[in-house]
Amino acid sequence: MIQQVLMQTVSLRLFDAGVSALRDELGFEIRHAGAVGPELARAWGVSAAAHPRYAVLGAPGVPRGFIRLVEGPADDETGTFHKRGLFNAELLTRDVEALFARLKGSSAFRVVSDLNTYDLSGAGGGAVSRSFATRGPGGAGFFFTQYLKVPPPRTLPVCETLVGPMFNAAMSTGLRPPVEAFYEKALGMGLRLAGRLTQPTVNRIIGLPDDWGFMMLVYKGEGDGLIEVDIHEHEVPEDPGVADEQFRPGNSMLTVGARDLDEVLARATQAGFGGASAAPLAPWPYEGRRAAVLRGPSGERVELIEA
Repeated sequence: MIQQVLMQTVSLRLFDAGVSALRDELGFEIRHAGAVGPELARAWGVSAAAHPRYAVLGAPGVPRGFIRLVEGPADDETGTFHKRGLFNAELLTRDVEALFARLKGSSAFRVVSDLNTYDLSGAGGGAVSRSFATRGPGGAGFFFTQYLKVPPPRTLPVCETLVGPMFNAAMSTGLRPPVEAFYEKALGMGLRLAGRLTQPTVNRIIGLPDDWGFMMLVYKGEGDGLIEVDIHEHEVPEDPGVADEQFRPGNSMLTVGARDLDEVLARATQAGFGGASAAPLAPWPYEGRRAAVLRGPSGERVELIEA
């Protein structure tokens, strides 16, 4: 039912500085920018007064994996990735060592982990990768990863630019059944990887103690992009509350392309995640296609755009 992962939205106070950071530090290009206005605000379920402007940026020549910055009243100041809901946008890099060296001197991306190499092949088909974590504009989680080895018949993902598209959006919760009900049954995504992880190298990127274990579920649609859900064995703290008509500061919404949008929404309603109605939207990337926003098992906003 889900075609691909298109975009992640980050809400932040210093909007212009955030746009400059993604352009100057990552080499991203502005794909579209403008005022949020009543049409988009209504579709997203937020207040245009709280979120007046937005800009969509992406790696050159790539048709997906965008980052949408939305101006907002607050930043994510929790300082942790161990929390409920969406916490990370993971971007592909061609040379993780070079990018790590560049961002170590950045004022916009605060590096919060060393480079770590990890092997997820034992978790049911994962890859060998090398990654590091940052807190980017608005305090949002940005992880950067270079694939070193993938199991056959998959081909090694490589981007032409130093930083490529977002390929994985990560979120966490404490219970598995609601995750399966939403991502597998309602959205109809395939389970790419499932396994309990007890790898210190992975934990150090997320900022967890070395001896903690958790279940990692990775979902994939028909096309590109992954959704990772970490099911934690230890208590997952709640974020400070925000008004319902505002995006959560930092990582705030995931956008996916969906076939048979009406059927997906009906299945979501049946699974207890309903209440969303689809409406056509004019700006890019909608261009007249319908969209709807659901709330996932940890309250995360998941926007569906008709494929």
